[in-house]
Amino acid sequence: KEKLVAGAGRSGGANLVVEGKMFGLTFHEDWYLIGKGDGYRVVAYRGDTQQGPYDGAFVFTQQADALERPGGQKMRAEIDAAMRSAKLDPAQLAQIDNSCPADATSAGVSAAEASKEKLEWKDVFELTEWFRPGTIRKQANFDPAKM
Repeated sequence: KEKLVAGAGRSGGANLVVEGKMFGLTFHEDWYLIGKGDGYRVVAYRGDTQQGPYDGAFVFTQQADALERPGGQKMRAEIDAAMRSAKLDPAQLAQIDNSCPADATSAGVSAAEASKEKLEWKDVFELTEWFRPGTIRKQANFDPAKM
C-alpha cells in the first residue's frame, strides 16, 4: 500500500511525499523538483527504511536523445549543476533505455541470463506443494505440462 501526497514533507521542502510498504519494509520518501529547463526536469528523492537512508534522482527529457542533440552539452551542464546543488553526484547518473525491444521475450535479459533454466507455470504447483504439502489438491488426470 502506498500513499502519495503533494506537500512539504518531513524536511519542509518536498514537492511530493510518498509513504508505503514494499517487501515488508515501511518506507518514507520526499521528492523534490531540483532543476528544470527547456525540455527537461530533474527530480530527486530522499527516503529511509529500517535498513537506513537512501537518495537518488531522475532526469526526464522530452526526447530520448536530448543530450546528443544540439544544446545537449549545455543541458547536461545545467543538470549536473542541479544535481550538485542537491548534494548528489552527477557522475552516478546512468542512462535508462525505455525503448521497446523488437523481441519482447528477451526484454532486459542478457544472453547469459536468457540461456539459464527458467521456472514455468507448472513449477508453481510443485513449489507450493514442496513448501506446504497438501495445499493444492490435484485431480487424478492433472497434467501441469498441458497448461
